[in-house]
Amino acid sequence: PAGVSGTVRLSFDGTAAVPVAVKQGSLVFRLPGRPGQARVELPPALAGKAPRDWPGEKPAVAVLDFGPAVGLGWTKIPPKSWIDALQQSRLASNHGLTIRRIAGTAELQEVFKAGPTKCLAVINPYGEGFPAMAPGQWREALDHIRDYVRCGGWWWETGGYSFHSAASQVNGQWRFDAVGPQGTGYLGLPGGGGDVEQTPEPLSVTAEGRAWLGKEVSDRIAGSASTVNRALLRGNEDPGHITLVTGREQDFVGAYRLGGWGWLWRIGGFYPNADVAVPVTVATMEYLYTHAPPLSP
Repeated sequence: PAGVSGTVRLSFDGTAAVPVAVKQGSLVFRLPGRPGQARVELPPALAGKAPRDWPGEKPAVAVLDFGPAVGLGWTKIPPKSWIDALQQSRLASNHGLTIRRIAGTAELQEVFKAGPTKCLAVINPYGEGFPAMAPGQWREALDHIRDYVRCGGWWWETGGYSFHSAASQVNGQWRFDAVGPQGTGYLGLPGGGGDVEQTPEPLSVTAEGRAWLGKEVSDRIAGSASTVNRALLRGNEDPGHITLVTGREQDFVGAYRLGGWGWLWRIGGFYPNADVAVPVTVATMEYLYTHAPPLSP
């Protein structure tokens, strides 16, 4: 109630009650992790620091580029467009980050092992496709992506129904395993629905999006349109995400934390508008590189 101050005891399911201060009707507290899932915290050496201020060498930003044998799934934005946009961004020109091309799954495994202080972000330009080390190992692949995000990495999914098809190499040839909605479900994420032939709809930039993207990019996107299906759902199934650009009923560009301090970004929609997806991705990473990571979405 408004005006109430003092101390109350607060408890969550499965936890002991703790005293929490109330000031003028406001109760401020931090949500615990899900039962049985410990939250990965920022290392003390990086706490409160933007990535540009991290000690050591500057991290790279990477784009997956497995060649023409791996086709795009429900996106028309090829790896080269992402690489070119990043090389022309302030991340490269002002901050001196290396824009790296990852040509195979073994190289991606090295990125996972090194962590975000060496390679801060990975853009997966393949839409519904994602890389696995071997046939049938899509769960292991998603475990690696989740661990990378939980430990501070930024992973970008760029269209369609994320994690729908796993691509792996066998004797130099690419093989594709159908995963379907199990992929997002394995990560505890809901997948939005919608007509496959859905027509583009107007997009809007959220207040948070304007703060992150800046006026120039936000104004350019306002009034644009794109298909928004298989995107980020709102409501009871949502484990919590941040939204920068939204459609009428689903969120077009947003991110999950997966119980850590990195970001799993999704660009929702079949064949997303490149004039929105690319500048939003670049501007978001420029913002994140120059600001300390928030504790929660």
